[in-house]
Amino acid sequence: MEVNCPQCGKNVPGENINIEKCIAKCPSCSSIFQINGYQPKDRAAITLPRFMTLESGENMLTITRRWISGSIYGLVLLCLAWNGVFAMMVFVAFRSGSKGIPLFFLIFFAILGLAGIIILYRTISAFVNRTTITVDRNLLAITHGPLPWFGNKQIRSQKIEQLYTKEVIKKAHGSRHSDVKRYELRAILTTKTAVKLLAKLDGPEQALFIEQEVEKFLGIKDKEVRGEVGKQ
Repeated sequence: MEVNCPQCGKNVPGENINIEKCIAKCPSCSSIFQINGYQPKDRAAITLPRFMTLESGENMLTITRRWISGSIYGLVLLCLAWNGVFAMMVFVAFRSGSKGIPLFFLIFFAILGLAGIIILYRTISAFVNRTTITVDRNLLAITHGPLPWFGNKQIRSQKIEQLYTKEVIKKAHGSRHSDVKRYELRAILTTKTAVKLLAKLDGPEQALFIEQEVEKFLGIKDKEVRGEVGKQ
């Protein structure tokens, strides 16, 4: 089906047509108009993604997400390389029997060691931790564990107006590296403020699935949010 601009009569290419909103923009005269003959389509249902479980009852919804993912291999390599080099440096320093090591080097070693501990903790967390989203009629709770981690949240269910998934692009430095895409799950509250619920997800499927199931459980009608994934 061809779409022609009602103002100038020129043909409108596909990239200027938003089927979900049933609108189009003419590249010739810049007029925006409604498309007749198209009907908006609901977003296709998202199936249960890998590394996730779902328990849904009449009074409670529980979604569990394991942290392990394909990106964990890079984290493991970083952990092994960083702590391996640090251990070698410490071994060489003690083996040489040097006395009177300058304070600067001691501080430098302490910083490297602390960074190595943080990387090791993050690596272990990626293997054992889970994020649990629990929803009932009164409260939405997000917890991370069993190893302690920041980002636990609690929001009154009645205050949630809409959930949506946002793509975040981290610009790469240099021409040899490509931009890194990460995804966030956000909530719009009745106060019209946006709250970040989950961040740094490798793909949109997990966030979209959580959005879908929580909105279904709470009876929230899915509405378009400017810039959200799936309804650009």
